[in-house]
Amino acid sequence: IHDLLNQLMIQKFELDFEDTEIPAYIKDVKLFLDEALSQHLSLEDLEARFHINKYQIAKDFSKYIGTPPIDYQLNQKISHAKDLLRYSKLTIQEISLEIGIENFAYFSRLFKKRTGLTPSLYRKNG
Repeated sequence: IHDLLNQLMIQKFELDFEDTEIPAYIKDVKLFLDEALSQHLSLEDLEARFHINKYQIAKDFSKYIGTPPIDYQLNQKISHAKDLLRYSKLTIQEISLEIGIENFAYFSRLFKKRTGLTPSLYRKNG
């Protein structure tokens, strides 16, 4: 059920995202975050990349996307990790590195906090 709701939310988001009222630079930030899952990014990194004040990026991204940019990227990392746990034979440590989290213990805590299950249990139940 959780995955179905997540997919429905993603579909709704994708339809909403096509809305032309979203500033082009916010679409660019979102695309950059989606493509940089293996990187650990900060607001300062986004500010340097897009030459826009980090507070403005955070404010606009939250307004149009519904979540702060760094939280958005963490959600995307966890979503990608879930796919890898389900459909790959990578070890949990390899998955952690794949999504740019070098500290395996932190990855496990973050995954459990966001999904309610440890990566091992998620893989077993997935």
